[in-house]
Amino acid sequence: MRKLLLTLTLTLLAAVAAADSLKLKSYQDLLTAAKSRTRSIDTDRLRRLLDESPDVILIDVRMPNEIESMGYIDAPQQLVMPRGWLEMRIANHVLERDAKIVLYCGAGLRSTLAADTLQQMGYTNVWNYEEGFLTWKQRGLPVATGN
Repeated sequence: MRKLLLTLTLTLLAAVAAADSLKLKSYQDLLTAAKSRTRSIDTDRLRRLLDESPDVILIDVRMPNEIESMGYIDAPQQLVMPRGWLEMRIANHVLERDAKIVLYCGAGLRSTLAADTLQQMGYTNVWNYEEGFLTWKQRGLPVATGN
């Protein structure tokens, strides 16, 4: 009887632990966790990096309609890779896992998640431009439009 009670207790504890681990996470939960695991770069540092490091890869993860209506950071290292396609397309564009990569979006939120994803995929030198394109544009920094 003791063995049965012990088995039932352990089974119940395992079920409670499993249910807790399956707790649904909110967008904010995911973003907070991603921020804790990613490195960020601000506008001034990004400007210097783009000027000093021609090998840095700048990836815009916004949707094409956002880029078309607002423009993008004018830098030769610029790639457009929407957040929803990043995991499938990154290996076609960035072959070296230690390449310098900076991701950005409008306000630095989606790019945080994207930076975290690239790190999980094994990319080791990934940064999130935390202030985002809107700050870049508001500060009057170089913006390009069209293709």
